[in-house]
Amino acid sequence: MHFQYEDGNPGRVLAREFVNRLVKHTFPLSLGLPPSLPTKCAYPTEKIPINQKKLEDIAKLKNYVPGYAFYDEIFTWPSTNVD
Repeated sequence: MHFQYEDGNPGRVLAREFVNRLVKHTFPLSLGLPPSLPTKCAYPTEKIPINQKKLEDIAKLKNYVPGYAFYDEIFTWPSTNVD
């Protein structure tokens, strides 16, 4: 099956048995209105708390992973002890 989606025709998909075959079928992605997207953030802060055990595991890798500066910021994030 070959599926094709075009920006000019949102919500519709063109399907063919083989690539560029003459016989084609067009169908909608949805039968109703598009769902409304949430407006409220899932987390009140930008940084999600990380389990303290995971932070400890990452700290063990500090000497073995090049470019470790990326993780330095992770250690400043809030942490939690909840499993």
